Amino acid sequence: MPRPLKPLKVDEVWVSSVGLKADIFLDRNSKEFFSEVCGLVIHDKTADGCKHKTREALKQSIQIEWKQFIFISREMNTAFLKGEALAFNAWRLEVGQSSPGKWRKRKPFRADGDDPQPPSEFEGDEIDRQRGNPVDGVSYFDGPPVSDKHTVVLPYSKEAWRTVLTIREAVKATRKKIDELTRAENLEALLISGDLGLPLLPEHGESSRDEG
Repeated sequence: MPRPLKPLKVDEVWVSSVGLKADIFLDRNSKEFFSEVCGLVIHDKTADGCKHKTREALKQSIQIEWKQFIFISREMNTAFLKGEALAFNAWRLEVGQSSPGKWRKRKPFRADGDDPQPPSEFEGDEIDRQRGNPVDGVSYFDGPPVSDKHTVVLPYSKEAWRTVLTIREAVKATRKKIDELTRAENLEALLISGDLGLPLLPEHGESSRDEG
């Protein structure tokens, strides 16, 4: 008995209004086309018919209750990969339960008009690539996102995200200052004088005197 043939991806459907896409496959055994949307398998005898049904199913998936999160990386390797000694990596993501036991992410992040930063379709992609995770909008998870040894996960709020942006800008400014400092011709004199424009450690014994 011949072995069953594996499905062949032939196309994909992207619906920007819900920020989701689905792949269209050809079942080379039954000669039918199929896709999967939120755990629902869609079949049709033609590729166009399957794409139409898939597109409608994706539109209906907006009924999923999407929850917004802030992710903050605990790792420094993302900075070292870019040649930086100082970094603060944070991104936003929406995750919803599409079917029992299956959670998925949606892009781009849906933000209000007064959100402190316009959302990007590619937000968080760089971290996913470095960790070997899928970067598209249809990857599944076993459960809602939680903090682990790699990442801190927090509920999203504009106030918290505004603070994240403030930290990010402070890190960027400090990194720029350090880059300028290491290229200065009078580096030794600057280090001795302490005139760096950066927060400095207190002199030996100073903190203990202040506390006393």
